[in-house]
Amino acid sequence: MVALNKALQLFNVKRLGLVTPYLDDVQEAIIKNYAGAGIDISLGMERHLGVAKNTDIAVIGEKVLDGLVREVVEGTEAEAVTTFCTNWVAAQRVEYWEGRWGLPVFDTVSVVVWDMLRMGGFDVKTVKGWGSLFKKS
Repeated sequence: MVALNKALQLFNVKRLGLVTPYLDDVQEAIIKNYAGAGIDISLGMERHLGVAKNTDIAVIGEKVLDGLVREVVEGTEAEAVTTFCTNWVAAQRVEYWEGRWGLPVFDTVSVVVWDMLRMGGFDVKTVKGWGSLFKKS
């Protein structure tokens, strides 16, 4: 979450689309925490699947993820989107989603890679195919 928060600050995100596989109570806690940090995740800008079993999350496919991201982007005021679960296979879709909707997408796996590389002194702008976050540092 530290890396995600750094990315949100770097892009000055105030209205965030949130896509998770989590249960209602977890989703509500995430929304409440971000509201306390001044980031709005309004009704319509979030989707979650209510999945309780961690191993079930890893088999959620791209088609489902594509639909969830589309739902939080189209017709909302989201300035960016996060796919918020490190057990999802989503990082490879970030560039596609950004190209399709013109918004930055922050996958929780890719933001950690981005932040670790930066902390290690690596020029993240040389990383290709991982989305707009790697083009800005």
